Amino acid sequence: MKKMKSNVGSFATAKLQAKMRNILAIITLAALIGFSFTACSEENDPTHTHDYGDWTVTRTATCTAKGEETRVCTLDSTHKETREIAIDPNVHDYEWTVTKEKTCITEGLEIGVCKNDADHTTTRVISIDPTAHNWETAGIAPTCTETGNGKRKCKICELEETLNIIPALGHNYGNWTVTTAATCTTTGVETGTCSHDATHKETRTIPINLTAHNWGAWIQTTAPTCTTAGIDTKTCTHDATHKETCTGATAIGHDWGAGTVETPFTSITEIKETRICTRDATHKDKRSITLREYLSSLPHNTAATPYIVKLNISDLGGSSYNDGSVGNVLHNTNAIYVSLDLSDSTFTTLPYTRPYSYDYVYGAFHGCNNLTSVTLPNSVTSIGYWVFDLCTSLTSVIFATGSNIANANFKDSAFPEGERGDGGNTLKKAYSTGKAGTYTRQTNGWTWSKQ
Repeated sequence: MKKMKSNVGSFATAKLQAKMRNILAIITLAALIGFSFTACSEENDPTHTHDYGDWTVTRTATCTAKGEETRVCTLDSTHKETREIAIDPNVHDYEWTVTKEKTCITEGLEIGVCKNDADHTTTRVISIDPTAHNWETAGIAPTCTETGNGKRKCKICELEETLNIIPALGHNYGNWTVTTAATCTTTGVETGTCSHDATHKETRTIPINLTAHNWGAWIQTTAPTCTTAGIDTKTCTHDATHKETCTGATAIGHDWGAGTVETPFTSITEIKETRICTRDATHKDKRSITLREYLSSLPHNTAATPYIVKLNISDLGGSSYNDGSVGNVLHNTNAIYVSLDLSDSTFTTLPYTRPYSYDYVYGAFHGCNNLTSVTLPNSVTSIGYWVFDLCTSLTSVIFATGSNIANANFKDSAFPEGERGDGGNTLKKAYSTGKAGTYTRQTNGWTWSKQ
């Protein structure tokens, strides 16, 4: 018993001594901490003790890479200490992929592949989802006009549910198709077909289309005239009062008939001809024509029935021997015989200066073979050389009453008379004794005589 008390006492003493040692250690540690705080802040004391805080992970260790942790001195935050964290084979960064979908009665499954090392994989279960049914619908489907109803049953767990009433779908008419086109006089019809039920159709009216004509062929309704184009017309088969016109055949132009010369004319510069269109007699053309055009328009005649051409002094047009001169025209009239009337009082001298070559000078009517007769006014007082020379058809010359041409002014060979007046009774000789009157000769002779 005493021994037990002795042991208890020893144990209490030892316990007290241990407690005292702990208190002493704490006091010592506090002193050291106080010393360290004072020493860490002393710049001139390189040997000081840091008072570091807890370690903080700055880079987490993974299954393939080491980590790092840092602690900071509480006396000076610029004083830090780092150390490695060993690789942790259990620290993965998984990317999950579902490999089996969860259902209303079975778990799902997904696999995780570590992003750090694809060889590190794992799987995990996806909990059952009581709502993940796979429904199959049965019953009456709704139509355009009637509601539907029915049930549904899960193909997985065979759970059955009663469906609500399904509203009628209503019609859904697609593109409208024209079944009867509208025209310019009647409405049309178009039909719509329901996309839910092709037997459901609806029609609606297409308004009259005033431009929807059905034109017939173009028909000439107004023929072209000399000056205006024709008119073509097409008529709508829906309504004959609907017509369209357009310009038809071009104007056909005039078709002038033979001209009629206004006679008598007193000058070849005043020959007026009127032509009448064969297509429309109201179309007339009045124009001035040349003596050549006038004579060319006349039918052929004979010397016994000559055409009378009346001239004045201005018609001679000087002495130029050109295609438009009177002499040249009468020289080339082609079987048109002419009786020349020079009775205009403007004639006083019949010129003879119509140049023909450098060697000879010929009269104004020299060589007019189809000239049959000439009438000269009493105003003529001079007849030049060869005025009517070689006018082989000239057989009659009339000197008007009162004519009195001096012999010196009546030049030789002025009229046809053989070898330029050699031999025979020339007109000059006959006139010198007969004066005014009509003088003739035979077409095959050169002797002139007064009638």
